[in-house]
Amino acid sequence: MKINIYKIAYNLYLDPDLYINKYTSELIDEYEYEKEITNKEDYIFVDKIDYAQYLLICKKFYDTIKTKEYDKIFQRYLDDFKEYGSALHNFVIDYNLEKQWDDFEDNELIVRAKKLCEKNNIEYYFDKEELKEIDLDKIVEEFLNDKDRIAYYNKKYNLE
Repeated sequence: MKINIYKIAYNLYLDPDLYINKYTSELIDEYEYEKEITNKEDYIFVDKIDYAQYLLICKKFYDTIKTKEYDKIFQRYLDDFKEYGSALHNFVIDYNLEKQWDDFEDNELIVRAKKLCEKNNIEYYFDKEELKEIDLDKIVEEFLNDKDRIAYYNKKYNLE
């Protein structure tokens, strides 16, 4: 079976740990992995993008749009926000660069997802439209009705 590369890419920022089955390409969260999976060796852990990696993506993006004029302006954003990610986020919004940022970020996430699949011999395909069919309201409702799953995450994040 193949996995939609966008499904992996868009999950790289999520908090719950994710796993991919090497044979079926099924993507599951850590709750399912810990509570329901007996053949754990069939699964590969999906490394999320941590904050340091996110900042590298931000800096790489800025390098693609960098000009002398932007450098002067962006330095003021850095002075105001003190943190690169926040400065870039606000800069992108103020200068109508959201489309460029979204495209760049999507590409970076896809490259990382492809590397994961290729490293682990997992077949993949590209279908962005498939994700539009996902009913997020239904997923949230199912999550909120799963008391065991909520208890698991509450314990993990010390929310009890």
